Amino acid sequence: MGLALARRRRLRYAISLAAFLLPFLAFTNLHVIHNYYAYGSGLFLLVASGWAIEGALEAGIGRRVIAYGLLVACLAISVFGYYRSAASLCRRFLAGRGKARCEHAIVLA
Repeated sequence: MGLALARRRRLRYAISLAAFLLPFLAFTNLHVIHNYYAYGSGLFLLVASGWAIEGALEAGIGRRVIAYGLLVACLAISVFGYYRSAASLCRRFLAGRGKARCEHAIVLA
């Protein structure tokens, strides 16, 4: 889908997407055991998404609607992921010790 949206940026999109996937394919066991290694590769996925959205914004009105939808979806997924991980950390570290309530930890995080 990204290749169809980023017509003039196909090479940049493909390189960014390949740079995102290559570490997972090369070091599969490492990524399975340690989940924090995905953060370094996530930058390339973010760049590839940006190229696709930018390419769609430069196209006709139909693709602009798709681009704005993708932008809102990317933002919603990132906010949801942030709060989900913050809630998980709260349950694991704070709530069990009785130091703070989880609602406060999520707001302050």
